[in-house]
Amino acid sequence: PLLDLVKTVVYDWSGMPINNIGVGQDAEHQKFIYGMYTRMLVSSTFIQIHIKRMEDKKTYTYESVMHLLKELTFLQEDQMAIIARGVKAYFAGDFIVACHLLVIQFEAAIRNLAAMTGHEVLRANKNAECGNEYISLDGLLEEIQKDGTISQDLFTYYKTVFTDKIGWNVRNLVCHGALQASAFNVVLAD
Repeated sequence: PLLDLVKTVVYDWSGMPINNIGVGQDAEHQKFIYGMYTRMLVSSTFIQIHIKRMEDKKTYTYESVMHLLKELTFLQEDQMAIIARGVKAYFAGDFIVACHLLVIQFEAAIRNLAAMTGHEVLRANKNAECGNEYISLDGLLEEIQKDGTISQDLFTYYKTVFTDKIGWNVRNLVCHGALQASAFNVVLAD
């Protein structure tokens, strides 16, 4: 409770301050998202116990995961080779490769899902001569949440993990090279 009364400063791995949590008009939302992120880190131990049990029972294997992924209609066939390589790397413990491949494919899957449900995935550049640009992952998540394609809980989870600067923000960290090698571990990969 005492920590809830003061702002929290979040630092990156090099010691540079990147966020202030609990300030401004969004203070309560910031604390909620940051709390959700920290609880994800704490609960990762329990996730690992569960995964280990599933692996022991042979219900969580490369083949079982790929079978489930192939059933998803919003994953394009052309993406499956990349996804397969990422899942293989995950099961081999090569989390640097797994995260770099799978985080990006998550974004592609959301783009496919948005397009399949009638949402625009491109918008015109400010200068029409320059053509179009992709709508941000954050924007696409908001659009598909509004029409009920994903639930509010899933929307909040995806934003916290992938795009919210107060949350884990994995997509931004991976795509912009903002993580050191040791950050690519089983917790991030799971």
